[in-house]
Amino acid sequence: MEAAARAAREAADEERAETTRPRDKAAGDAAAAAAARESAEAARIDADSKSQEATARLEAARRREEEQAARLGDLRRRADEARAEAERAQAEALKARADRIKADLEAVAARTKASEDQFAASRARRNAEDSRKAADALLASVMADKRRLDEERSVHVAQLALLARASDDQSGLDLRTNATTFTLNSNRMTPEESAAFRSPWSAGLNIIARTLAIALERIRALKDRLAARETELEKQKRDADARDARLRDERERHARDVEGHRAALRLLDQQQVDVTEREKRAKDALAAARGKADEAAAVEIAARSALADHQRWVMVVNALSPFPDGTRIMGDRIVANPSVVAKLTPPMAAFSKLPAPDWARMVVAERFATDQERQKAQSAAVALEKMLGEARTVLSPAQQQTVAQARQVMRQHGFPDPGWGCEQQNCKMTLPR
Repeated sequence: MEAAARAAREAADEERAETTRPRDKAAGDAAAAAAARESAEAARIDADSKSQEATARLEAARRREEEQAARLGDLRRRADEARAEAERAQAEALKARADRIKADLEAVAARTKASEDQFAASRARRNAEDSRKAADALLASVMADKRRLDEERSVHVAQLALLARASDDQSGLDLRTNATTFTLNSNRMTPEESAAFRSPWSAGLNIIARTLAIALERIRALKDRLAARETELEKQKRDADARDARLRDERERHARDVEGHRAALRLLDQQQVDVTEREKRAKDALAAARGKADEAAAVEIAARSALADHQRWVMVVNALSPFPDGTRIMGDRIVANPSVVAKLTPPMAAFSKLPAPDWARMVVAERFATDQERQKAQSAAVALEKMLGEARTVLSPAQQQTVAQARQVMRQHGFPDPGWGCEQQNCKMTLPR
């Protein structure tokens, strides 16, 4: 049975190992599981058969125990009969002895009476006295024998009662044999039983006690064997139940593992589909991102180029700003006088010949127009100063006040105050740009 259980465990271990293999091993897993179930069923059948055999042996042992108990009861009955027979024989012997004593007394009395007739009264009285003393002594001896027999009978009865109680192991007297007689546990005896046990035992009672002790020892040994066998059978049954439970658990765990493996494979397939879809979307997104990156790079390059061109035109416009009268707008280009171009760096001079952006042309045109307006205003201011200088001698105080206010306005607009007689001092008025 242990070999079958071991084979079942090995098969179950093989089943658990098979669950971790690829899906193409599923058929092998099922075959191994079937083999494990067959092996477990064979082990269970074997255990049931052995359990039935043990039950039969236990029943036979119980029948033998009942037979031993019956023989023990018969032995007790025979002991009681022997005790009663001994008591009857003892009573008959005492009665016969008393009859003999009585007959002897009657004979003695007859002889005494005859002696009295033949001898003297004193001799007869003396003889009668002697006979009476002898009869008293004989009666005392008989009574002593009777008391001794009664005491022996009482001791025998107590000893038989002690053996009867010792025949039951529940009493705790623990009747056992030794080399020549028997032993009892005196700690479980009453004082009367202790006195009976310490008293001498007759040969017949000693034989009865030893026979009873041997029977009890055999019964105890049989009970011990039966108890051990029952314990072993219970252990085997528990082991078989435990193996069945383990096999059921292993089958259930195997089924769960197989189902989990199948679910994992289904999840893996779904994940593979999801990964493929995500990979496709990622490739599309990567291609789109690369296209956008290329577009952004092109835009960035164009922006950088435009920024560089813008910065160059800013430099050109700033370089031409001191010479508004030397620059003109012709179509989409800014044309500078050769003297102005000579003051630019060669790269800047070459770049200024390219078509200019609208803002650059607008700035140059505004600066040219502003310069023209400034020149006109400066010429008007010089003419006004000249005219005021010529008319200062003929102006009234009120008119001179008006001239002062006009000069104040001119100073607010950035024109210097030349004062009177500026033309005599060769003063120049320069309008701010």
